Amino acid sequence: NKDKIYILSRDVVEVDLGSLRVDTLGFYFCNEEKDGFRLSFDGSMMVNAKKSVLELSDQDRVEWMAGEDIPVGESNGYYIIKNNEDFFGCGKVKEGKLLNYVPKSRRVY
Repeated sequence: NKDKIYILSRDVVEVDLGSLRVDTLGFYFCNEEKDGFRLSFDGSMMVNAKKSVLELSDQDRVEWMAGEDIPVGESNGYYIIKNNEDFFGCGKVKEGKLLNYVPKSRRVY
């Protein structure tokens, strides 16, 4: 499915899929981009990342969840977005700005 990567349990082989209409199998984990991997919103919560984590202030978190890009001082690349103990997806820093990848269905205005 494009460049999306899904993960699933090996136990799926024991499920009889013959009578089901299946579009995809697994859990959408990340996208393979030209310049790296971008974790999905849910995928960012699954990894126990210690590197490439960008901690947002409470105000920046509100703006991030509303779909805004955030000015940051980090170097270019993909970062897992965190506020306190909560994860809020993945974003890409380019030219000093954290580009927003929060899906419209998950945005809070």
